Amino acid sequence: MKKIILLYLVFINISGIFAQKNSNISNGNSCSSEEIYIHTDRNYYSTNDFIWFKAYLFDVFENKTDSTAEIIYVELISPEKKIVFVQKYINTNGICYGKIFLPDTLQKGYYQLRAFTDAMKNLSSNYYFTKILFIESKNIYFSKNFIKLHKKEQRLSKKNIIRHNINNTVIAANLDNEFIISTNPFKHSIKIKVNHKKSNLSFKSDNSGITNFLLNPKEKENYTIKIKTENRKTKNLKIKKTNLSDFSVNFYENSKQFEFIINSTKPQSNDTTSNTYFFKIFDTNKIIYEQSFNTFKNNEIIIDKNNLSNGLLNIFVFDFHNEIVYQRSIYNQQKNDFPIEFNYFIAKDTLFLSIESNISEGANLSLSLSNDSTDFINIQDYFSFYSGIPTNNHNYYNIDSNQQINNILLTEPEIKYFINCNKDSLYTKTNEIQISGRVSNILEKLPAKSVNVSLTILNSFNDIFYTKTDEKGFFRFENLNYPDSIEFLLEARTKNDKKHLIIFLDNYDTADIYFNSANYDYSYAKPKIYKEEKPYNQNNKSIHSQADQIIYFDETISSTYTNVLDALSSRVPGFVQNGENSILRGINSINLSNNPLYLIDNTPVDINAVANMNINDVERVEIIKSSSIASIYGQRGANGVIAIYTKQGYNIIWGELYGKIAGISSNEDFLENKSNGFYQTYCWMPDIKINNYAHKIEIPLNKNLEFYVLVLQGITYEGIPVFYKTHLKYNK
Repeated sequence: MKKIILLYLVFINISGIFAQKNSNISNGNSCSSEEIYIHTDRNYYSTNDFIWFKAYLFDVFENKTDSTAEIIYVELISPEKKIVFVQKYINTNGICYGKIFLPDTLQKGYYQLRAFTDAMKNLSSNYYFTKILFIESKNIYFSKNFIKLHKKEQRLSKKNIIRHNINNTVIAANLDNEFIISTNPFKHSIKIKVNHKKSNLSFKSDNSGITNFLLNPKEKENYTIKIKTENRKTKNLKIKKTNLSDFSVNFYENSKQFEFIINSTKPQSNDTTSNTYFFKIFDTNKIIYEQSFNTFKNNEIIIDKNNLSNGLLNIFVFDFHNEIVYQRSIYNQQKNDFPIEFNYFIAKDTLFLSIESNISEGANLSLSLSNDSTDFINIQDYFSFYSGIPTNNHNYYNIDSNQQINNILLTEPEIKYFINCNKDSLYTKTNEIQISGRVSNILEKLPAKSVNVSLTILNSFNDIFYTKTDEKGFFRFENLNYPDSIEFLLEARTKNDKKHLIIFLDNYDTADIYFNSANYDYSYAKPKIYKEEKPYNQNNKSIHSQADQIIYFDETISSTYTNVLDALSSRVPGFVQNGENSILRGINSINLSNNPLYLIDNTPVDINAVANMNINDVERVEIIKSSSIASIYGQRGANGVIAIYTKQGYNIIWGELYGKIAGISSNEDFLENKSNGFYQTYCWMPDIKINNYAHKIEIPLNKNLEFYVLVLQGITYEGIPVFYKTHLKYNK
C-alpha cells in the first residue's frame, strides 16, 4: 500500500547562518512542541448531520500526550475561507472529543477542520492541524468573488513548479555531487540535459517526475542544467564556479540501511584537530546518532534504519569550529510491531470486537464504524512525519518508496528543524471565557473613557459583572467560566447615566486561513433571486414596498453564522465584504465610497454597527439593488441598500449590545445516525481505554448494508501512535 506523507511547502525566513554550541542548534525562532491530530468518524458528510471527532494533543519533545494546554480550539472553515463554527474543549491528559452539527444552510463543497491551542495561536496558523472534509448540500451557490479566487488558484495549481537542490546545497568541485530535480505535482515526466564544453549528459525522470543524478563539476567552470517538462516548458539552472566548495555528502539507501559517502578536497592540515568533522543525526531536539571522521579519506557511514527513530530526521555535519558545513532532512519509516491485539467476528447481526494491549501502560483509542472508505492521512503517518515543523499548506501525495520521499525532501529548502528553540507563548493559557471590546461616542466616534460597563450573563445564569473603560475606551471581563455557548447583554452608561454610546465587541481571535480550494472540485450554480418569502405587510415598518431579496433570520441562520455580514456574504448574490468595505451593486466610483447604505430599523449606520450586531436580534434583511427603488434614499442609496430590521423594535438601542460566545463544550455520547446522506456512521466510540485485559465491544449492524469500514486510532501511554483499518463484509 502506498504511503501517505506530508510535504512541507512553506517558506521559513531564516536570518543569519546556522551556528551551534554543544550541539544545541537554534536560530532564535519560535516553534511548537505541541501537535494535534483529529480523528473524525468519516470524511464525507451531508447537511443535517454531525461531525464526530476526537483530538489528540501530543508533545513531540517529550514523546507523549500533552496535558499542558488547557484549551483545544476546533474550527470548521467554509470553502469561502470563513469560519462557520468555533468550539472550545478542556484538554484532559491530551484528549478531548465532541461533535459539530451541520445545518442545511451550509453550501456544498470541501471544508477545512482546524484545531490548535493557545501556544499555537502565538505561532500563527502554520502550526495548526488541518483536515479536509466534504459536505453534501442542496446549496451549491458560490459568490462571484469565490469563483474568481478559485479559478485563479486553479491556474496556479496547474502551473509546473520545478523544485531542485541546486541553489540550496553546497556544491563541491572535483567531487561527485548529488542533484535532485522534481516537478509539482510530481507526476510530469522531465528531461534533464547538462551542458558543458567538455560534457553533455542527459537524464530522464521516473514516473513520479523525480530525477536524481551525480555530477562532478570542475573548478572554475560553469555548467548549465536544462529542464524540459511534458508540456514543453523549459528552465535553465546555472552552476557557477563561485558556488563550488571543497566538501560533499552523497546519500543512498536500501530497505534496511542509510549510507552517507563523505569526501573533501580540502588540503590536509598539520593540526589533526582541524581535520576532524562530526556527523550527527537529530530527532526533534535530541541527538540519536553521532560519529567523528577525517574528511581526507573516502568516509562511508552506514546506519541500520531500525537503530533510528521513525519519522523525519535532520542530518548535520559540523567542522571543528562547530560550524555547520552540511545539512539535510531524511525520512525513516519502519514497520513497528502493532502494539494492539485486535480480533473480531460477526454473528447474529452483531459485530463482536476484542481489543487488547500488549504493553503494560495501555492506550487511549477512538473507533469509528462507517461506510466511508476514503483514504486520508492517519495518526501514525501524521505524528511520525510532522514532528513540529511549521507549514502553511498540508499537501498529501501518494509516494511509492522512502527513496522518493527523501529525493523530494532534498528539493525543499524550506524544511528546517528548530532545535532548542524559543517555546515561549504570548497567549496566556486559560480555561475561562473572556469578553472584551471598546465603547465610543456615537456622535464624535471618540473613545468613551471611564464609562460604566455591565455584563449580564443570560440563559439561566443571570450573573452580572461590572467594570469601567480605560483611557482608550477599552474594557474586558475575565475569569468567566460557563459551559457550552452563552448569551450575554453588555450595557454602557456615562457618568450621567446616559446611553448615547455604541459598543464594539472584539472579534474572535484566530489566525489567517490557508485553504487552497483549487485542489478540490466544486459544483457551481446560479443563485436564486429570492423575492419576498411572505406577503408584504404594511405593519412591518419598511420604508419601501418591494425589495429584490428578503432574508428572514430563523434559528438555522442564527446558529450557522457568527454575524450578519457573514450571512449576507453567503446568501446575497453579488455582495462582497472585506473589512470596512463592501460592494452590493458593483464598483460605481474610483475615488468615492462604493459601500451600500446600511439601515438598522430605518436608521442609517456604518458597517461597523452591522458587524457588531447580535445575529439573534435580526428579524429580516431587505436587499435593494434596483435603482428606481434605491433612489428614494437619495445619493446614499446609489450603491444599493441593505435594510436590517430587528426583533426588539424599530429603533436601534444605543448603549446596549446582545451577543453570543462559545463557552467550554462538553463531551457528548454518540447519537444514532439518522443521516439521509450516502455516507453514514453506525458507531463512534471516542474514549476506549486499553490495558492488559481484553476490551470487548458489541455493535449491532445494519441489515441493509453489506460493507463496513472500521478505523481504530489513538496513542499509547508510552507515546506510540496506533492505527488500524479494515473492511468488513456482512454476510446475511
